[in-house]
Amino acid sequence: GQNDSFSTTGNNCPAQYAEDILVYMEELEQQNQHNGSGDGKPIKVTVAVYNAVMNAWSNSGDRNVACERVENLLERMIQRNDKCRPNVVSYNILLKTYAMANSGSSSSEKNNYVSIKMEK
Repeated sequence: GQNDSFSTTGNNCPAQYAEDILVYMEELEQQNQHNGSGDGKPIKVTVAVYNAVMNAWSNSGDRNVACERVENLLERMIQRNDKCRPNVVSYNILLKTYAMANSGSSSSEKNNYVSIKMEK
């Protein structure tokens, strides 16, 4: 079936599935901006959508992958400029992910990363 491609993602299946949907939404949003076609309201990816996907990764079983994916999603939000800026919820999810990961990086390094991102 259609979901067979997600069966290889192991513990992160729900989070990967959520991110795949986000990517699809981003593509639809981009297409609508370029061609102006479509019926009804255009797709708009919001901060809440990104936060939901970040939260899915944060709650996934693989903590190190979760940190990487949440950081990547935060970067994508920042790169969108004013279209979809990270908010306090976004940064709280990142901090929660770091706290749960205990991945070996010092807390000060992670706090510094968050501070730098919040200044952008």
